[in-house]
Amino acid sequence: MTYNRVWFYVFLLGSLIVSLHTVASLADSRNQAELTKLYNSNVVKAEYVKRPMTSSDGRKRIPLIPHAGVRLTLDNGDKYLLHKGPDYGKSSDTVITPASNMKQSTWTAKKSAPVQGKIVNDFMKNALPDKKWNAWNGNHCINAAKRAFSQTRK
Repeated sequence: MTYNRVWFYVFLLGSLIVSLHTVASLADSRNQAELTKLYNSNVVKAEYVKRPMTSSDGRKRIPLIPHAGVRLTLDNGDKYLLHKGPDYGKSSDTVITPASNMKQSTWTAKKSAPVQGKIVNDFMKNALPDKKWNAWNGNHCINAAKRAFSQTRK
């Protein structure tokens, strides 16, 4: 096999992987109307949740440092995880995803509280979605989760 042919196959394989990733990302995305409906949904329960921090490939646990988020239960029973991480979303590092994406065996609820008169957007705003994730200035998943969970006390 010639050098050029090897590079062609590497390029082809790389393009296929990028295409598959794009299709998978689009399957999880919502249109503006769906997002607006979600953000305006009533929250009936909030749980401060943690799991062990792992390396970016998910294979190695990082000792002593957890990843944290807030699992929100809506009035229709749907559950979502609000959490923050580097490059988690397109326009913000703070994202909300269906809780069904969570590997249930690794997440532990540390606090739980009933919620009245709050919508998803109230929790999202407290997690500072306009601030980029930064471990050094305190704008990381743990503080974002604590700020979002504080909505249960307001």
